[in-house]
Amino acid sequence: MDAILEIFILSGVSYLIYAMFMGRNVSYAIRRRYLLISISAAGFIPFVEIPVEVSVAQEIYQVLHYNAGGVENYSNIYSWIYCAGALFMGGVFFRQLYAIRRIINEGVTSRYNYKGAQVLECARNKGDEFSFFGKIAISNRLSASEKSLILEHELSHVKHNHSLEKVFMGFLKIVMWFNPFVYIAAIHIEELQEYEADYDVLASGADKKEYVALIVEQVITSALPVSSKFYSYFTKSRFNWMLNPPRNRKGIAVVPFAICVAVMVFSAFQANCLVPRTEITIPHVGTDTDSLEHAGTMHLYIPDNEKFNTNKIQSVPEPDEQVLIIVN
Repeated sequence: MDAILEIFILSGVSYLIYAMFMGRNVSYAIRRRYLLISISAAGFIPFVEIPVEVSVAQEIYQVLHYNAGGVENYSNIYSWIYCAGALFMGGVFFRQLYAIRRIINEGVTSRYNYKGAQVLECARNKGDEFSFFGKIAISNRLSASEKSLILEHELSHVKHNHSLEKVFMGFLKIVMWFNPFVYIAAIHIEELQEYEADYDVLASGADKKEYVALIVEQVITSALPVSSKFYSYFTKSRFNWMLNPPRNRKGIAVVPFAICVAVMVFSAFQANCLVPRTEITIPHVGTDTDSLEHAGTMHLYIPDNEKFNTNKIQSVPEPDEQVLIIVN
């Protein structure tokens, strides 16, 4: 339970850093990498410990290592809940992969290579164009100009390995299904992928008005979340980014990365308590009556640098009883 809380906190802090520092001065690629790295790190940092030795007194050490009874009883329940959520999200993810594999090969009328990618022209409605890794599926009802623009758009997805990023985020959703920041990061990554593809199309010399008109004309007919579709729900934002592309100042991106790394490393520190060692010589308890009759029930002993002024023990603890020693 503590690890889940720490994952949630680290993810929230990393996203807050992203929102504060990753603006228009940072490129799409750097912002995507930041989200991928920070969310992934937030998932495994809680299980990494960097030991730091701290000297404490005996009584503080016992308080730090106090284990409330009954906590272990809930660990199994938490484990079952986590496994159930992971299995459900895994089923959803692999169902999406199966749907893509089935749809990408439906109604294929021709296959050919386009600048290193495999193009599958299919007998389907316009608007179902998408790419998945090295394959691009398009409708055979597109005009020559439409086909050229869409192929350049989807080719950008292929070159930048956007499908790999989406698959990786799918696995993060399985492992950290309880973390809302994983889903928020996945949405931002998908947006950035579309912005980057639009930027590449316009950078290739395409007419901006014709390209915007094509995006508006597209009608969504199916949803394949793991693939890269030409049409997206955030069309208005895409138009804004086309008019104002990022300035790509890499130096600015150093600040959020440095802050995020510092937070992650600091959270990995694990204090190891060192209890000062004190050697105590306990006088021998004889069998005589005078020695035993002074044995009481006090179980607290404070040593000092002076010699014992008595040869009788004030306390005789039980074999399974813990003796508390306070060091001056």
